[in-house]
Amino acid sequence: MDDLLFPIHHGILHYPGFDVLPPFVVHRTSRIDEVRFAGLCEALGERLDNLWRTEPIAYRKQNAGDYEIPALTLKADVAPGQKGFAAHVLQPQA
Repeated sequence: MDDLLFPIHHGILHYPGFDVLPPFVVHRTSRIDEVRFAGLCEALGERLDNLWRTEPIAYRKQNAGDYEIPALTLKADVAPGQKGFAAHVLQPQA
């Protein structure tokens, strides 16, 4: 899901300066019964109640040294071995 939403999250929202929160995803919505629906409503309500404490997706900053300028490609030593859109997200330091 992260790869599917990356062009919207990173290219449309993050790039001009928005903080992007992780999505609230519900799978198989055509097969939701009343019990699961109630649980999802509760989970969404909790998510909204905690919205201001939710950490945004930690996308790399364009001008913080991770990208080649003006090509805007990741530098070779920034995310070695990582492929795909996930390379554009800062990983927590171990």
